[in-house]
Amino acid sequence: MMRKVKTAIAKFGRDNAMTPMQWSGSKPHAGGAQGYEDALRMWKSKITLRREHESTFVYGRFEIPDMDNKELVMYTKKGDEEDVLVVLNFTDQEQKIPILDTLSGRKMEILALTGKESGHKLDPWDGRVYKLSRGDVSHKRN
Repeated sequence: MMRKVKTAIAKFGRDNAMTPMQWSGSKPHAGGAQGYEDALRMWKSKITLRREHESTFVYGRFEIPDMDNKELVMYTKKGDEEDVLVVLNFTDQEQKIPILDTLSGRKMEILALTGKESGHKLDPWDGRVYKLSRGDVSHKRN
């Protein structure tokens, strides 16, 4: 009986999940994460963007213009003073951004991007944030 108890404790006890803390006095990230500075810089820039456009990102109305798109996650935030379109590619393939074709005539300014600006296409694992001139951001089907 005691053997079963010890086996169960060994199997389900939390000590099996505990690992020693990684420690390195030379790096702020304990030597465990590669690209720490790049990730930190990216998050700081996104927090700054959110603060600069707080009325839109925090209080703006959330809309999804194309629920049927399986490759891209797109949403808009419509604030009192501006509209913002966020487009994210969570695939390992380059993707065309179809909604941009329906927005012709509207002024678009790129507020943030994770890769390079390449027109109406997103590189794999890429994302962009556009500030849009006022108007309808609904997705029109051809």
